[in-house]
Amino acid sequence: MKKSIDLMSYIIMFIVLSLGIVSVTINKDTIKNNSGNDSSVEVEPSDDEQIPIKPKVIEDGKYLIFNSQLKNYLQVDDDDFLNQYLKDQAILELWPYSGEEHQIWEFTHLYSNVYKIISLNSRKALAIPKGSENKRGINLIQEEYIKIPRQHWQIKEVNENEYKIYPLSARTDDEDWVMKASRSGAIDGREVKQYRYTDDDNGLDLWKLFPILPTSGSEVEYEPEEWNKSPIIQNTNCYSYAFNFQAFYADSLESGVLIDKIMCTVDPGCLANFLEILPARSPYKDGLRAELVLENVLEDAEAAKFNFNEIDKYESTLEGEYKVAFAMDKDNRDYHWYRQNPDGSWSHKRGNKEVTNLDASGVLIFDPDIADKFYPGELIDGNQKRTYDYEIIGYYSVTPLNIFYDEEDTIIFDFGVSDFEEPDIPLIELKYYEFYRNFSLDHEEELPKLSYQNLTFLLEFNETINI
Repeated sequence: MKKSIDLMSYIIMFIVLSLGIVSVTINKDTIKNNSGNDSSVEVEPSDDEQIPIKPKVIEDGKYLIFNSQLKNYLQVDDDDFLNQYLKDQAILELWPYSGEEHQIWEFTHLYSNVYKIISLNSRKALAIPKGSENKRGINLIQEEYIKIPRQHWQIKEVNENEYKIYPLSARTDDEDWVMKASRSGAIDGREVKQYRYTDDDNGLDLWKLFPILPTSGSEVEYEPEEWNKSPIIQNTNCYSYAFNFQAFYADSLESGVLIDKIMCTVDPGCLANFLEILPARSPYKDGLRAELVLENVLEDAEAAKFNFNEIDKYESTLEGEYKVAFAMDKDNRDYHWYRQNPDGSWSHKRGNKEVTNLDASGVLIFDPDIADKFYPGELIDGNQKRTYDYEIIGYYSVTPLNIFYDEEDTIIFDFGVSDFEEPDIPLIELKYYEFYRNFSLDHEEELPKLSYQNLTFLLEFNETINI
């Protein structure tokens, strides 16, 4: 009886091992099959197969696919403006950014940097047409996803945040095929096709993948025209734009008395201490450090009653809040802030320049980490200005201040050098404010030479804040 049991055990073990070998063989044959024949067999290799585990080249998520050369975005053709974005077998084209779902693609990692790519709008897969797996110049299409090689794409990073995308169905030992913009046709509406890979494609086969970072629904509307007009553009900067305040209420000299709204260029820390708008009182007069900037933002948050909490860029904020990104120049010569827009893109304001949603290369910003943040110096009167090269330090969830300029109730402070708008109160007139506050006739000879008008202002200002 014991011998019968042992014999049966050997038979069962032999059957199990045989099935395992067959399973591995099927999966390997499936992977090597470049014929493109539709099959119900999964292309993903089994767990038994010894395929090296590689880190994903990109994370799963929603992306815009951007052609590096033509600077347009991949989308489903709408059939000559007939809004046929859901149509099966619809071809793919390149168009300017629209903010619509037919330009957004969901990437899901399968194995070894092979992904399925699904249109967010139609839920159909990016694919090579059936029967055209090894044909040159074939238009890419969308179709129902059925887990076959011609619907799967291998992604390889060739430059920083720049990729080549290979259709799995056409890969062979001798050559590769790639997803590439057609060489001819208008830039807007250029068709996207399959071509053999070469090293000289003028960037038509290079793609940037911009992740759509999650939003909360509480993002401030992107309205650059509200910031790019005088006198607002000259008297606001990246900090005021990111936190959405064109002016602020100064609790001056800790007196507890709120004076009129003030508009001027401010650094982090100025909302908590009004006099830090003066260069001599600036918290950064002895040097700029990321830690110091963040400490001062926290002080401002406490003084101005807004939330400021670190967050992962892939997280959604709480209702009523939105994300900002904090960057520093690599040489610690400047800081910079970005804020997220309702459509997931980002915008910013560099000093007294215009608000924009473009990076240093003129490309829409969807991820501040991968946006171009290198700003070369500009030649002005033959003199080279400083070059800035920013890197992201972190992301934060904030509540907007929502304080806006109104000529009826806002005082403009300025350094007195504005070419655009006459300030109500140049900051030069406040430079000696603390001296005047403690002024006595015993020190009359030390009184700075200021005009009668300036002196009158300082005395009136002293009375206004009730010191």
